[in-house]
Amino acid sequence: MEPQTKRLILATCLCLLIMVGWMQVMKTMNPPKPADRTASAPAQPTDTPAAQMPTGTTTIATSLAPPTDAAQQQPAQAGGLQFHAPDAELADNVTLGSDHQGEANPYRLAATLNQQGAAVESIRLADYRNEVAKDRKAPDHDPYILIEPLEDPDTETVFSSFATQRVWFRKKAAESTAHTVDLANVMWSLLPSSSNADSATFRTVIKQDETDILALEKTYSLPEDSHHIRLTLTVRNLSDVPYDIKITERGPVGIGQADYKMDYRRVSTALVNDEGAVELGRSVTRKEIFEDDETGRVFRPGELNTLWVASANKYFACIVAPNPIDSQPPKNYPDYLATVSGVTLSDIKSTEDDMTFDLVLQPNSPIQAGRGFTMKVDVYCGPKSESLFERLAEQDPVIKARHYPVIRAADARWCTFQWLTEAMLWLLTHIQRVVGNYGIAIIILVIIVRLVLHPVTKRGQISMMKMQ
Repeated sequence: MEPQTKRLILATCLCLLIMVGWMQVMKTMNPPKPADRTASAPAQPTDTPAAQMPTGTTTIATSLAPPTDAAQQQPAQAGGLQFHAPDAELADNVTLGSDHQGEANPYRLAATLNQQGAAVESIRLADYRNEVAKDRKAPDHDPYILIEPLEDPDTETVFSSFATQRVWFRKKAAESTAHTVDLANVMWSLLPSSSNADSATFRTVIKQDETDILALEKTYSLPEDSHHIRLTLTVRNLSDVPYDIKITERGPVGIGQADYKMDYRRVSTALVNDEGAVELGRSVTRKEIFEDDETGRVFRPGELNTLWVASANKYFACIVAPNPIDSQPPKNYPDYLATVSGVTLSDIKSTEDDMTFDLVLQPNSPIQAGRGFTMKVDVYCGPKSESLFERLAEQDPVIKARHYPVIRAADARWCTFQWLTEAMLWLLTHIQRVVGNYGIAIIILVIIVRLVLHPVTKRGQISMMKMQ
């Protein structure tokens, strides 16, 4: 072996040792901030309106404007008659699935639901942990908390995920007045026959004084061995006239920062372009959402064909994918998804974990008297794992058509070419499978890259040595 090659290999190994040592020093000097992840408790109604419209709003996809703040903060009235949704009796929270790791658990996650806004209080992943176990032979119970309630430090309002925030409705007649009823603070009734291990249904009724106008039913179901929660939202018209409907749903809340050095959390969209291919759409950080002006962002027309919306950190994601309604001609994206808006729930700039998004769902036509409209939404909760995405795609053609892996492009889209990132990750993964250790796999990958680049850099190195 030539002396120059020996020096190159020695310098590479020395650089790796210095890098590993520096990372250990940085971890000691800058330890991860302890997360305030207390045990979930039932969310109680507060005096502060939980559905108050956040000030930091970034419109990601829009074709309809959401209701105004004034309509959100006060009951709808018409001709002296008041629209409202009465509270149901308080019941215990419901937990779907299980977060205990092991072969005896058929579920991949656990979701705790509460009545306020028919929301998801927390989601915990059974196969992943918040911290590395001190005793790997007998690890303690520490399921990874993907989402959890968030309390605004300024108003003390508690926000939960997937709460139905408000419903906007108007009689079919063009001259009729539109009404908005806040549902985020309403205690929905839990239907007693639905509280089993894998399904729970909430229900509330919008009344005009004592007359029933609309009924909303919201069902969460969790199949065994699945990373998806199925959310089914049904609106029924109990009146004798047709109504146009718009429903605002909140996205996931409380996704933590997984990397202590850099915040990778983003709200991202996946679009269906004119050729029918799925591509990554807008991807925004909390800072971009918080500092955005009131008019929101301007997006290209393809942004309207939104396939799914996700909130994710470096390693995990919560992907909300509304299912298309059967139509002619068939569409591969949900056309009832009227608006997607990235929001920050707190007005304080330093607040963490408060980034989420709002979905405005609107049927394409008025709901006739005595009829209903059902929207089904799949919520993926799990890691941004290429191998897991591939396995899910092989099991279900519907999941395959969603192209979940495009969410990984948001973390690297400004760093390098996506094909190069995917190639390096593929090579690193296969090396790790052979050696069984990511540290050794990284060292081997660096050596491979250096050997590949050596013929290119050799001429330059020789010229530099001659100049010396």
